[in-house]
Amino acid sequence: MISCLHRTVRYPGAARPALDDVSFSLAAGERVALVGPNGAGKSTLLRELALTTPPGADGLPRCALVPPDDPASLSLTGHDYVMLGRTPHLSAWRRPAAADEAAVDRALAEAGATAFATRRLDAISSGERRRLALACALATEAPVLLLDEPTVHLDAAAETAFYACLLKSPRTFVMSGHANSLPAGFFTRVVRLEEGRIVSDEKLS
Repeated sequence: MISCLHRTVRYPGAARPALDDVSFSLAAGERVALVGPNGAGKSTLLRELALTTPPGADGLPRCALVPPDDPASLSLTGHDYVMLGRTPHLSAWRRPAAADEAAVDRALAEAGATAFATRRLDAISSGERRRLALACALATEAPVLLLDEPTVHLDAAAETAFYACLLKSPRTFVMSGHANSLPAGFFTRVVRLEEGRIVSDEKLS
């Protein structure tokens, strides 16, 4: 579905590349855990996939990134934040239509975040904002989700709820994290990065 080949990324002043000749491909239906220590290149690989994957034949994105951080503006309501996911479907002269509102409603429901639609982001918990971040990505209707440590700030109950919401989605996805923090039986493949290189790639089912 998406891939990058022989990708090298260097950040100014860094002693080594963030990615060093990395090739990665994702097939439809896979649920990939991207694991490794801090600084291994996990976030960089996800950003590269998000930035360099060309749109589909319809001009719409084929992947959507769920970043690890909350949005810059916490004054948005949950609905308005999730509507940002519809931006690729809108033009400069078209306001959101009924189809966009329906897509946002579906995304909120799929992420278990409907109850937060009318609330401001600064009035809800981090776990609830994580669900809205997932809903925003789902609203793009991209077939691939790229999730950058989406549960890092969640407690055990919120993390379990987040995984339950994600498992209901039919989308293909890649999720970064640490191996000891990822749930067993959830992923179909585990890719390990160390010092900017893929050191193992194991299919689980």
